[in-house]
Amino acid sequence: MTEWLELTPDCRVLEIGTGSGYQTALLAQLAAAVYTIEISKQLSQRAESRLQALGYNGIHFRISDGTRGWPDAAPFDRIIATVAFPYRPIRLLNQLSEGGICLAPVGMPSETQQLIQYQRHGASITERTRCPVRFIGLQ
Repeated sequence: MTEWLELTPDCRVLEIGTGSGYQTALLAQLAAAVYTIEISKQLSQRAESRLQALGYNGIHFRISDGTRGWPDAAPFDRIIATVAFPYRPIRLLNQLSEGGICLAPVGMPSETQQLIQYQRHGASITERTRCPVRFIGLQ
């Protein structure tokens, strides 16, 4: 998934689903800034403590369900979701910068989902199905 983001060192990235912070750490190594959202307060706090202790900078944490993204920090050059959205994640796509890429699993949690790569081109969004996946869904 990280490779399909096509990250450059100047990218501002929104991550939906911090989890342990492993993906967050990778993103922080490859991008200028990472904004990461986790629904679990405990997971978010542990990831933040862990990454700060390891000396990571440029990571911003928020505790939320992620469905709304982070509008007050938008636009983002890249958005990655590690939880499945039941439908096209319109609110996230509205936060993409020109040429921005969003990767998100789309489909119901009880079924095989599709990992979709979206890209903004002016007012339009193109999409490319990357592969079948299984992710937990948003609450």
